Amino acid sequence: MIHYCNEHGLPLFELPEKFPLVDLSQIMCQRLVMEQNEKNSAEQLFSSILDAENLNREKVFAQARFLNVDLSGEFRVIEFAYHNDRQSYHDDSLTAGQAVRRIINTEFSYYLSENILVQLQTGTVLALVPSVKISDEKLKEILGRIVDVAKNQYHTELYVGVGNSTGYLEDVRVSRNEAAAAIKVADISKADNHI
Repeated sequence: MIHYCNEHGLPLFELPEKFPLVDLSQIMCQRLVMEQNEKNSAEQLFSSILDAENLNREKVFAQARFLNVDLSGEFRVIEFAYHNDRQSYHDDSLTAGQAVRRIINTEFSYYLSENILVQLQTGTVLALVPSVKISDEKLKEILGRIVDVAKNQYHTELYVGVGNSTGYLEDVRVSRNEAAAAIKVADISKADNHI
């Protein structure tokens, strides 16, 4: 069992006989449901920020506090456009997007004590990242690692566009458009740089 789990990268748990497996599965299922609800709430929050015309600042900040997301200070939108090398991923954009989201959350969690907002879209993943807490040099390093991990572990080619910083929620859409424009310009000019 140990050899099989190590070979396939699976966790292996040993439970005392007195501990019913059904109790563990209930705990795990509850946690998975809570985690999915948090992801959905975070994506809804990000969508409401991107739709600044109907922005209710009080509700946005209250929901952000609940999700442990700090919306104070300046932040920018980063867009991760992906292309999959592996045939099995070509047909499943959602699987590739979820993998990219996991990589983004993992890499940024090393540098930030709070969560960042991440949203899946068709062919891209958007992230709202604080500007003040991460220097431009450190950001480029983090983005480089995200690109490398996506390519090496998931065979997914990422192109990253970074929008300018803004201190106003109402201007997040502008930063998002700048990130998308950066990717389009790099694609048109056939730039070798992925960021």
